[in-house]
Amino acid sequence: MKNVALAVLALFCFSLNSTHAKLPDQKTDLLIVGGTESGWAAAIQAARQGVKSITLVMDGDWLGGQYTEQALACVDENKGPGKVGWGVDWHPMKRSFHRSGLFKELMDGIEADNTVKYGSPMPGRPFHGPSTFRPAEAEAIFRKLLQPYRDNGQVKLIT
Repeated sequence: MKNVALAVLALFCFSLNSTHAKLPDQKTDLLIVGGTESGWAAAIQAARQGVKSITLVMDGDWLGGQYTEQALACVDENKGPGKVGWGVDWHPMKRSFHRSGLFKELMDGIEADNTVKYGSPMPGRPFHGPSTFRPAEAEAIFRKLLQPYRDNGQVKLIT
């Protein structure tokens, strides 16, 4: 316990001494903190609903949170009824949910990219989930789906 307290104290002191470039003040209609899959989805959905100025602030270089920076590489989800081997039919603790909205757009993009690059939407024939991907390739899909809103000036990304 003493070691944990010392580590936390050292980390706190280190963060106080680090220098960060001061950004100029900015005005925005919507501030989203975090480039995780949720922050990314919030930025796109807000842009689609007409929010004029969205600022997405993230502390890393990759959009996508656990999909990318944390190298999830396989989404444990169910594609829907009739897909034997995926979801509730193979594991009693799993809960079925279906792809929709931005999650579906993201996964469709990842699987289309996989098909072009590897000849299969699910390279590696995963046992533990229906979709696999390389984190860097998934991050490229996150960026591709966000890019139209950056190009038209609705979304500003600060890393």
